[in-house]
Parts: sequence; C-alpha cells; structure tokens
Amino acid sequence: MSSAQVTVIIPTLCGSKRAMELIRAIASVHAQEDVVAETLVVVNGDRFEPTLLEKIRNTTGVTVLMLSTPGISNARLNGRKHVKTPYFLFLDDDDEIYPHALKELLGTFDSSSSDIGLVISDAYNDLRCRNYGFHPSAAEIERDPLGTLLWQNWLIVQSALFKTALAPVHLFDIQTASNECTMIAFNLTLENIKVKVNEKVLAVIHDKMDSESKTEHFITQETEVIQWMLAKKVPSKIKMILRRKLAAAFHNNSVYFLERGMFRKALVAHIKSLLIPGGDRYALYGRHIFYSFVKSLR
Repeated sequence: MSSAQVTVIIPTLCGSKRAMELIRAIASVHAQEDVVAETLVVVNGDRFEPTLLEKIRNTTGVTVLMLSTPGISNARLNGRKHVKTPYFLFLDDDDEIYPHALKELLGTFDSSSSDIGLVISDAYNDLRCRNYGFHPSAAEIERDPLGTLLWQNWLIVQSALFKTALAPVHLFDIQTASNECTMIAFNLTLENIKVKVNEKVLAVIHDKMDSESKTEHFITQETEVIQWMLAKKVPSKIKMILRRKLAAAFHNNSVYFLERGMFRKALVAHIKSLLIPGGDRYALYGRHIFYSFVKSLR
C-alpha cells in the first residue's frame, strides 16, 4: 500500500513542444521536502510524442493515465477520479511547485480545523514578474469564499491543496475550454467547502505571451462563465451581482472587439450588455462603435 500523502495531477498533451517543461514539473514534485507524493500524469488526446511518453512512463514515482479526449478540464476530472491519497493538487505541465510547497500546505491543514476542504496559497508569475496576491484579503476569502470569488478568482490550482474526502469528484465535472479554475472554485463555494489561505508563494507560473489566457476565446469567455453561474441555485443577492458582472463582461467584450476593428462583434456584444438589467449604464458607448466604423470607411 502506498505511503504517499498527496497525489499531484499533471494534465498534459505530452507533446515535444513542452517536453522540457513537463519533465521540470515532474521533477518539482519529486523534490518535495518531507512529503511523499505520487505524480499522476494525465495524457489527454492523441498528439503525444511516443518517446517522451515512454520516458515519463519509466520515471520512478509516476503513473500515466491515457485519455482519448483532449481537454484540461476532462483531464483534471479523470485525474481526480484516480486519487487514492488523502490530498491532491493540480499542476499544469509548464509550471512547478517549490520544494517546500506540499509540506507547507499540509502544515496549514494540520494547524486548521478538520472541516477545511481546501488550502490555497499564492504563486509567482514569471511573465508579470510578481506574485498574484489575494484580494480583497485572506481573511475575507476565508469568511466569504463566494462573495470574494465574484471580486477576483482566488483559486490558483498550482498552489492549492484539496482534501480528498471533502472535495468530491463531481465538483470537477466541468465542460469548458477556459476559466475552469473560477468554475471549480464556484462549485466549491456552493457546497460550502471551507477554504483556508496560506499567503506564502508556493508555486511558479511560467506564463507566456501566447498562452491560452491571452487568446480571444479565453478573454471573451467570461460571459459564458457568468451565465453558467447564473444557471446555478444561488442567493438572489448573488444573482444580482452576477447580472451586473454579465453586463460588464459583455461591455468589456465590446471594447475588446472594437479595439481590433471587429465592428459587428463589438455591436452585438454592446447590444447584449444593454439587454441586461443595469446594462443601460453602457448605452452611450454605442457612439464609439458608430464613430469608429464611420472612420474606417474613409
């Protein structure tokens, strides 16, 4: 029987493009101080590099799970299904955790009440050259996880440790191509899973200019995420906040499209923002779309 306390789930395409990064991520798990951890590499899709896959399979302490369907959400879900340790953590294949990360996170669990289901911590973004930080504050997040989530996503999965017994599989059953961390956090809050914050920086996010979070799809996907939230059973006060956020998200999309000369998409997004209660505050923005369009014809 395994003596591991933590399973670190690494979703990956296992392609040559991120070969060195994947090896680095696995190495960061093996370098953990005073904690026995298992590494579960979830290879999703059929675009894997056979040589790299064989190398990973032959790495001590690594289990490989093969999935025919690509997608990080599907990989995380199936990885969670295979967890047999008391705790688990998700690590992207191009990121890494510091050697003391799991010891620190487990220590926070040990010093907290037994009903804590998740310990979150900070991470360093090497593209932005700064930590993410917690806003409005760690104390506020612990007191009101749902309310603060609507202010800013506090779930950095690369530095968040879940207690297996209190974080069931269905929380990770999310069909999305982006913003999945916000959706996972939302599911957690709806089930009243208690969150503890460790404000130390325990992971490095190796961000890139061409990463998924910089794509049009990811940037403009917030509207779909908020609509997904609105479809859930939430208090009327939260629904009111979400509707305001939805109007703002459509307005932001309109600005994004207009800045790129995509006038039709800008207009559609603008109209959608106006149709939501409270969206009338963006009414005057329509003139910018009109003036920009006329200017483009000259």
